[in-house]
Amino acid sequence: MVAGMDGRFLFLFVLSGCALVSSAALADPNFGGYGGACAQSQGLAPGCGGGSSNGGRTQNDAYRDRIERENQAIDQYNDGLDAIKSENYPLAEAFFRQALAIRPDYVHAQEELALANGLEAYNSQNYALALSYYQQLQQIDPHDQYVSHHIAKARATMAMTEGFAAWNRGDLTTALADYRQAYAIDPDQGYLDSINKLQNNLQSQQQ
Repeated sequence: MVAGMDGRFLFLFVLSGCALVSSAALADPNFGGYGGACAQSQGLAPGCGGGSSNGGRTQNDAYRDRIERENQAIDQYNDGLDAIKSENYPLAEAFFRQALAIRPDYVHAQEELALANGLEAYNSQNYALALSYYQQLQQIDPHDQYVSHHIAKARATMAMTEGFAAWNRGDLTTALADYRQAYAIDPDQGYLDSINKLQNNLQSQQQ
């Protein structure tokens, strides 16, 4: 799930009080519920071309306000994606929360919020918490390779952390098992180097 790389950007253009909604937005069942008799092939939002007055406000006024709120949510979402790219995860979290405050059913913002939380937890070395956020994302899309990568990375890092603790307390056998588990999850060269170093230490002790 590379943020912002999978066509999540939605664009709205307000023309003469009517919203011209992109085809991708119209196809998104979570996109604010646009549809109806006048949202046909031309992509016009409902209420275009007039509408009855309600307390001095026309139907177009109501849709114009709704479009403005949608645009505000999208702006916050896009700012959140930029913050993730800059690895400013707390700022990204704030933007996604603002987007969800405007539009609580914004699924992509919900996903990116979980990702930002997971990345921040990982950077804070809270690997178990990071893993829980990544697993939430995996439940949404089990085939997302980006999320699968982060799950493997978190699990491997947890195993390496446990192995390092075992090494420090002199339990080299347990440490080696933990390192091998980490390497099996994520075949990183650094893990392999640690395994080789630990094996040499064990062989030296046995001589």
